[in-house]
Amino acid sequence: MRAADSAAERPAMTPAPGAKILMVDDHPGNLLALEAILGPLGYEMVRANSADEAFRHLIDGEFAVILMDVQMPGTDGFAAASLIKKRERTRAIPIIFITALSRDTSFVYQGYEHGAVDYILKPVEPMVLRSKVAVFVELFLQRQQIRDQGRLVLEQDQQRSERRYRALSDSMPMALWVTDRGGKLLYCNQRMLESCGMSQATLEKIGWQSCILDEDRARMRAAWDRAVATGRRQEVEFRLQTAGGSAYRWQLGSIAPDSEDAGGWIFVAADISTQKAAQDEVERASRLKDDFLATVSHELRTPLNAILGWSQTLLESALSPEQTRTALEAIERNARAQSGIIADILDVSRIITGKLGLTLEELHVGPIAQSAIEVVRAAAQARSIEISTSIADEHQVVYGDASRLTQILWNLLSNAVKFTNPGGRVKLSVRKVGDELDMTVEDNGQGISPTFMPYVFDRFRQADSSSTRAHGGLGLGLAIVKHLCELQGGSVRAHSDGEGKGSRFVVRLPLRSATVSAAQRPMAPAADPTQSSDSASLSGRKILVVDDDTDARELIELVFARKGAEVVAARSVADAFARLDQFHPDLIVSDIGMPDEDGYALVRRLRTCGSATERTPAIALTGFARSDDGRRALDAGFQAHVPKPVEPAKLLALVQSILAMR
Repeated sequence: MRAADSAAERPAMTPAPGAKILMVDDHPGNLLALEAILGPLGYEMVRANSADEAFRHLIDGEFAVILMDVQMPGTDGFAAASLIKKRERTRAIPIIFITALSRDTSFVYQGYEHGAVDYILKPVEPMVLRSKVAVFVELFLQRQQIRDQGRLVLEQDQQRSERRYRALSDSMPMALWVTDRGGKLLYCNQRMLESCGMSQATLEKIGWQSCILDEDRARMRAAWDRAVATGRRQEVEFRLQTAGGSAYRWQLGSIAPDSEDAGGWIFVAADISTQKAAQDEVERASRLKDDFLATVSHELRTPLNAILGWSQTLLESALSPEQTRTALEAIERNARAQSGIIADILDVSRIITGKLGLTLEELHVGPIAQSAIEVVRAAAQARSIEISTSIADEHQVVYGDASRLTQILWNLLSNAVKFTNPGGRVKLSVRKVGDELDMTVEDNGQGISPTFMPYVFDRFRQADSSSTRAHGGLGLGLAIVKHLCELQGGSVRAHSDGEGKGSRFVVRLPLRSATVSAAQRPMAPAADPTQSSDSASLSGRKILVVDDDTDARELIELVFARKGAEVVAARSVADAFARLDQFHPDLIVSDIGMPDEDGYALVRRLRTCGSATERTPAIALTGFARSDDGRRALDAGFQAHVPKPVEPAKLLALVQSILAMR
């Protein structure tokens, strides 16, 4: 086991004996945060609220590492570090500055000039800090072990002490070698020989420097020169390579004087490859997060810009009927685009938390495939892209979720249309292959480069994420497709001969041996109610609308009033119950998220009020989109749950269906 690994895996309830960490910060909250981050390592942690308090701890205590804030009242971190380094007993303790003072490199250099081994900017990445501290503590413990064992062997005869020294050093989980002041190798342990992949005789002949990766030799030499010049231990990160340079491992090395009389040097190197890999992964994830947030901001602001721009134009200018219709269509189109972006983000959130559920049933694929094509047909026609289909047997049966299967095909077809040049072709093929069904979406568009192909189904990954990219999107669609396929017992794979040569995505689902009767066969989706102007009247119906948001409340009022309903509005639960005394509604439509009391409280009180109104049906409108919000609404007493943004025509259809049952 590597030193750093053993430190990271040390049980939290058994602190390492003799290993203490001194934390210096004038803000108690920062000290608590450091304790929370380092607590899992299990080391003893000592707090100091000032440099003076830290000096008192250092008088008698022995510490493996010091974590110090720079900006403190009285003696600041730089001054405190200088004083610590001047004291013989404490000068070897590594100091890590943790500060939000400045990102200017001059401050970083100043930290190193005052003796720090590292300079970490807040906010601290917990994994990185734990890795660094664990290595320094392990080095401290190993130095203690070597020092104690050294005292023991000096008391024995030379031959016996030599054997013990070698056995001890060979059992260490760290590479160790000893040189004279000129750098000539005198001794190395077994771990060093294994790391370099050669014998000690060979290593003595070619020199231990040959095991240092070429790019790191200058840094190693600089640390060596500082150790020789100052006579003090130096820390340095470098890569130790095997013979021939076929592989390397990251090391955190310590160069320290062997003894004042001998004038030699001891090198100890702890393998930190795992920590470096974790650090690289954290940094990569951080970059991906930053890229994703920038992309989300861009993708949400783009439709918002059109919505706000056209809205202000409608408010401030007298437009012709044609211009007004253009403005309203642009607002609706961009609002739907923004709603789709939010839906993708929520789907990914449910995937990550394992809360994305399916309603599985036996389905015919033909109607579903045709439905997905109809969704993208308008976009394809606008770009003169030909969409063709080849469905070998539209009555093939799969076991899946109809809406999610439609979403899979819609995502793939939308991608194909998006990345196909005007005048191109997109084809959807469905055919039986053995006991499985293949649904293939193929285009002659831009294709996928070989370098990006391994990441095509990764979340937040895009072949072009630059600000000059030709196509928008969050890089979530294909990740959602892959997960939905796997949830339904299938798979998806991508193929492309390269950029400019088109792409092909194949969804494969297991076939069902059972057949579905004609009555059970899913029909083509009904026409979108938002496209119909013929809705039944609500004349004579009384509806109570409860919402603390004025704009949302007035919109719902207008929707119902235009259909002839008598509408009363309330801005809170208390206001709603005050109005119920005089107004006896046929239906209540209530928001969930409201101050003081929410929609759940309203419907619970309604169902237990003891009057005739307790049986009044209620619909929940909410911007909350967690997977269990619909269930919670029904459990509380609502008859239906409608997530925002609400489409008026669909809300009216729901209201009419509920009122028809009364």
